[in-house]
Amino acid sequence: VGSNLNEWTLIANKFFPESHIHAFEISETSFINSKTKTVNKNILQNNFGLGDINDHIEYKDYGTNSQINTTILESNFHDNGSTNYELKKTHMETGCKYCEKNNINFIDFLKIDTEGSEHLVINGFSNMLDKKAIRLIQFEYGYANGDAKFLMKDFFNLFKKKNYIIAKLRRKIKFKEWNYSFNDFKSGPNYIVIRKDDYEIRSILEDN
Repeated sequence: VGSNLNEWTLIANKFFPESHIHAFEISETSFINSKTKTVNKNILQNNFGLGDINDHIEYKDYGTNSQINTTILESNFHDNGSTNYELKKTHMETGCKYCEKNNINFIDFLKIDTEGSEHLVINGFSNMLDKKAIRLIQFEYGYANGDAKFLMKDFFNLFKKKNYIIAKLRRKIKFKEWNYSFNDFKSGPNYIVIRKDDYEIRSILEDN
């Protein structure tokens, strides 16, 4: 889910050639460009985004800098004289609806990089999380999450209710309880999430 669709799908396919990959890109231009470069029967590319609603919304489209496109209209971190944007419309769909339509009962790895709307994507997978049908999640956390008014403590609370735990993605991974030192923008940019009772993958990650 998110920017650099072509880059991440190729990386995932390289290491997991037998996996089924579903990718999402809200920019029509970036989607067309990625689709012409990525031809693989195991990769399904979608020209819409995932969120917590099934509707059309506006987003900031930064043209060739599509990696910073965002649906958080209040976010202006990238707005300056050399980076212009255009307001465009895109279709959004919840992850649960998408999974139902495509007969997806389990997700091994969900990667989210949506420039501030990560929590909306996660909320769209609420029923899948309740069923423990997502094993590993990676999400980005940065300044745009502040503009969205959804901070790291909110992520911890969200996942705690679903019986998932969080760790900062780094060379040495350690799953921890919430601490106020995490509620800043230097603690990111990426975090990983697993089920609290998934002792197998936790031991692999923490012993890495």
